[in-house]
Amino acid sequence: MTQPNLLEQARQGNPEAIVHLLNRRLQSQGILAKATRQGACLQVMLESLDTPHQATSTALVKAELARLQPKSITSVSLFAIRQGEDFPDWTEDFDIAIVDAISSSYPTPKSHYNPATPIVIVEDSSPKRAVQKIDAEGWKALGAGLFLTVLIFALRQPAFLLQPLKTIVHELGHTFFSWIFGYPAIPSFDFIYGGGVTMQMERSNLIILLAYGAFGFAYYYYRHNYLFLRFLLAVIVIYSFCAFTALHEILFISMGHGFELLFAIVFIYRAISGYGCRYGLERPLYAMLGLFFIAYDIKFSYQLIYDPDFREYYEEGKGGLLDNDFVRIAVEYLRVDLSVVAGWFMACCFVVPILTLLLYRYRATVLYGLGRLFFVVDDRT
Repeated sequence: MTQPNLLEQARQGNPEAIVHLLNRRLQSQGILAKATRQGACLQVMLESLDTPHQATSTALVKAELARLQPKSITSVSLFAIRQGEDFPDWTEDFDIAIVDAISSSYPTPKSHYNPATPIVIVEDSSPKRAVQKIDAEGWKALGAGLFLTVLIFALRQPAFLLQPLKTIVHELGHTFFSWIFGYPAIPSFDFIYGGGVTMQMERSNLIILLAYGAFGFAYYYYRHNYLFLRFLLAVIVIYSFCAFTALHEILFISMGHGFELLFAIVFIYRAISGYGCRYGLERPLYAMLGLFFIAYDIKFSYQLIYDPDFREYYEEGKGGLLDNDFVRIAVEYLRVDLSVVAGWFMACCFVVPILTLLLYRYRATVLYGLGRLFFVVDDRT
């Protein structure tokens, strides 16, 4: 095979061509590479007499893939094995988009990256403007997921079976934000009235101190990163404002439903991208879960606004003792009608799929920004 044909096939995502070019780069390290594809994931096995050095071999593979920019490959799984052994000594997964997006912004490391060592940006680097379109497999996954979601609501019984997962996600949202703002909390199922409940304890000043300690550690760890320090300052200001006002209470009440939408974004993104999916069936299942969460919450919001019986049932709370989330937000904090809160939540539900598609379409730009924020160090501090 001639060099031009080899490069063209590698850029089309042919694993045999990719591994041939990888071996040219890795042979100086005494490493032999083998590659296969599982959907949009390229699986690369690195083999040598001694276990390949993780940082060095990973950097070499990333540099070659950044040069090739193979199409239809979104993620890479590296496995390193010593000759004669059956199990890998180490593995590493990474998103190929971040390799393409930020590789030109800083030198390829020859060893572990140390944030304490400044990498000076001499010339201004602009993010790539390339957009990523959903491939045929992504549209098929979305279509299959939509069909399964409609089927679930039509049959009703499957929706009941998915309710525990939704409850877990919901209570994790309450728990996560409770801990962030200093309230020890434990999620649990509510077997009397259905759904779940998060047991929240009194606020602990120690947790707040630990949060500011984490901010201090981040400042020290990224002290040479001017861009990150500005971002960290904004985070500290927002956190402090929320932590010492009623906003933190609104957040951990509302983020039960908020986590449902965040998980919907993750599920739909994995469906359209195939990222981390090893089997073809995973993508339509992820699409089904994400679309189910959104459809369920849209129906829930609609009933709160237009169904008087459902609204009366919701306003009764649990046993007449515990108010439901949106009732607390509307009555205790915002002092508005319940339909206003439900309307805002419904709007968020419609925004979620649009936001997910935009994140996928402009993934290279987003990852470029994240790469500059967390990995590119500036000397202006």
